[in-house]
Amino acid sequence: MSRKNRRREVALFVDTANCRNVDFEQVLRIVRRHGELVVAQAYGNFSNHSYLGETAEKLFLLGVRLIHCPAWHTNSSQLKSAADEMLMNDIRTLVQTQPDVTRFIICSGDGHYIPTICEIKKWGKEVIVMADQDGTCRLVQEAADKFIPLPPVAVPVPREVFQTLVKAVRAVQRAQSKSVVPCGNIKTKMTELLREFDEKKYRGRRGHPFRKFSEFLNEAQSEGWVRLIRQDGAILVTTPLDQPQAA
Repeated sequence: MSRKNRRREVALFVDTANCRNVDFEQVLRIVRRHGELVVAQAYGNFSNHSYLGETAEKLFLLGVRLIHCPAWHTNSSQLKSAADEMLMNDIRTLVQTQPDVTRFIICSGDGHYIPTICEIKKWGKEVIVMADQDGTCRLVQEAADKFIPLPPVAVPVPREVFQTLVKAVRAVQRAQSKSVVPCGNIKTKMTELLREFDEKKYRGRRGHPFRKFSEFLNEAQSEGWVRLIRQDGAILVTTPLDQPQAA
């Protein structure tokens, strides 16, 4: 394949201390949308099993190289880690030794990385920062070419969310004077009743996060909360109690 037609090569660097409660499987999916992943490394004090044990196992099984970074207590009893410095040094080395890597993705919102981000861009490379939306330094977002919020670990759907779904269906049924209503109207009503609702925060019984609202509805149907009807490519929604067979 010619250089012109080749996909962009991507390098991923994860500061695990700044990536709590993150769905790393989702992170890798997002990263691979941005090019061919040729380097994937995570940095942390992996000797602390109670702190990073589960994270280390997930990253290792996903094929991410684990870089152990020692940590120690300072005179002020604060924990100091070498992770930041080791990560930044490895980025500088990669920038200079692997010119085909043109896109760098840093999983951390720490302001310490701003000089490194600027240095990468001076070499004509693109920098993407993935980090927690609320805990990310504003200057980091501005320094990067692109900012992507880290996807949180999806949790099982609480019963209260399914109950809100049923309320939404019935509210739309009343408003439209119909027993079978379009799923798009249901999503709108769900967000009115539950402002923070986002199906991507939840996962199905098989452990996979929902990527779209229709997958959430399929799960609700399998749990007996709603009934779906597919008609001319559209998904219509009703509740089991609205069906004569379920009476």
